[in-house]
Amino acid sequence: MKIPLQVPSWNRMYRVHGSIVYKTAEAKQFQRDLSMLYVGKYHEGLVEMRIIIERNPIIDCDNAAKAICDSLQGRAYKTDRQIRKLSIEMLPCPKGKDTIDISVSELI
Repeated sequence: MKIPLQVPSWNRMYRVHGSIVYKTAEAKQFQRDLSMLYVGKYHEGLVEMRIIIERNPIIDCDNAAKAICDSLQGRAYKTDRQIRKLSIEMLPCPKGKDTIDISVSELI
């Protein structure tokens, strides 16, 4: 399912103050938006996740995956510790046409 949403970069999602790392208002809004727009099954057991991000400009795949996995806790699965297989692909797109394509399925 393609979701018309841009994943924020790590430095827009988190702030560091001394030894404390906290989420920004933008991060919290992204998590609410993605959780609301995700229309998939809730999984009780182990899952595999496939993510394709079309974004302009490109950001780090691992940071984007973390933001997405955290956002779907309680919606696609109870905790992101249920994810045992993760595939992520980052593709360029025209500015303003960012999308996130997410597939979550039971691990077989």
